[in-house]
Amino acid sequence: MKKATLMALGAMLLASPAVFAAERYIAVNGQASAAVTPDEVVLTVAFSDNGQEADQLLANIRQQALPFLDAIQKLGIAKADIQGSRFEVYPRYEDSKNVGLTAKQSYRITMHEFALYPKVLTAAVTAKADNIGQAQLAYSKQPELYKKLLAKAVKDAKEKATILAHAGGSQLGKVINIEEQGSNRSPVIAMKVMAARAPIQTPGQIEVDAAVQARFSIKD
Repeated sequence: MKKATLMALGAMLLASPAVFAAERYIAVNGQASAAVTPDEVVLTVAFSDNGQEADQLLANIRQQALPFLDAIQKLGIAKADIQGSRFEVYPRYEDSKNVGLTAKQSYRITMHEFALYPKVLTAAVTAKADNIGQAQLAYSKQPELYKKLLAKAVKDAKEKATILAHAGGSQLGKVINIEEQGSNRSPVIAMKVMAARAPIQTPGQIEVDAAVQARFSIKD
């Protein structure tokens, strides 16, 4: 009985060659990009403190940051453009011994006018911020633009696949799968923080990129 079952299964497989034939496909990459003029500057400013109690450290840092936050709001920066990170607390060691805690609070400031950059920088220095990150140029409508570029990247991938399929004497079939390959990051302004006292006069342009990897079936 077992032998008969195996023979029947073998006959079914022989009658169905598609079982053995893997689907043929073409794998291609698609890209799209656009050059845009940045219209925002993003700066991260951090305050920190050392102590023994997390609650007290939080209160101290808030007190340190308050003059800075007040100053930049007086410059016209909206609260919606001031994004605070999570309050971080971690052990502090000296000579391999735990001597207390270190806490940090960061603020991400988005400026819609380049002229505000040196003023915010001055406010951070005046408030004795413990860390001032490098500024980044950004484009406010980048998320919407990126979505459009993704669609163009898929179209680019399909065009490439069509050329390859025709060159190989085949026809392009349906798409099997598409994978996003990443997005563009805002470039860092190449300047020393303490030396950047003048407004950004020539922001130039930044490149927004989108890339996909796609597989298309091919047929004779």
